[in-house]
Amino acid sequence: MAAKRGHPARSPTWRSLAIRYPPHLDRGSSSGTGEPTVIYDAGAGSSGISGLRSNPVRTAVAPITRICSYDRAGIGQSTEPADRPRVLDDVVDDLHALLAAADVAPPYLLMGESGGGFDVYHQAGRYPDEVAGIIMLDVPAGQVDIAPTEISAWDSPDNPEHMDYHAVEHQMAVERLPIPAVPVTVLTATEGQSADPAEQLIWLEGSSDGQQLIVPSGHDIVSENTDAVIGAITDMLAKIG
Repeated sequence: MAAKRGHPARSPTWRSLAIRYPPHLDRGSSSGTGEPTVIYDAGAGSSGISGLRSNPVRTAVAPITRICSYDRAGIGQSTEPADRPRVLDDVVDDLHALLAAADVAPPYLLMGESGGGFDVYHQAGRYPDEVAGIIMLDVPAGQVDIAPTEISAWDSPDNPEHMDYHAVEHQMAVERLPIPAVPVTVLTATEGQSADPAEQLIWLEGSSDGQQLIVPSGHDIVSENTDAVIGAITDMLAKIG
C-alpha cells in the first residue's frame, strides 16, 4: 500500500532473508524441509525481518512449517534499491530471485500485510504454479487515482523503497493479474484502513476457497492480534495440507 498506509514431515524452521544484488541469504539457516513455506511480506516501509523476529506468530508457526520473512530493497538489512521509480514487478523480481538464491523452494503460502499484500497478490499472479494459498492482512483495495497528498514521491526521503505508489495503486485497482484458484483468507481490522470492510472482498476474486474475517485490531494485525494471524495460518495449512 502507499507509504502512509504504513503435511507430513514439516520441520520447525525460520529464515530471515534480505535483498542483496545479486540476492542472497543474509542470515538464518534451517535443517528442515517443511512445506508449504510461509512467506511474510510486511507493509510499506516496514522490515519483515524485525516484524517477525520476536513475534509470537513466528514461534507458533515454526513448529508446524517453515516460515520466512525478508526485507525489501531499501529496508532494514537489505541494500538500496535502484535510483529510479520502482513498481510491483521490481519487488516480485527481487523476491523471486531471493527465494531461489536462498534455496527456499515452492510451494509458498504468501502472507502480505498492508502494502505487502499488493506484493504477494502480484507474486501469485506472476507465478501461479508456486502458490498454495494467500493471506491478506488488512489490505485496502487499490485506488485508481490516489491523491498526491496520500503518497510519497519515489525519490522522497520518506520512500526508501523508491516505489511509484501512484502506479502501484492504479495497477492494483484496475490492472490486477488474476490469481490461481487457491484458498485466500482476508483478515480485515476493525480499526484498520478500510472505512468499509467490504472493499477488501476484492482479494477473494478467483480464489478456490475464500473467506473474510473481521478481527479486533488496528491496521498492524501481525503485531496487534497475533492470535488471529496464527489462526489464519494454521487453518490455511489444514486446507492445503
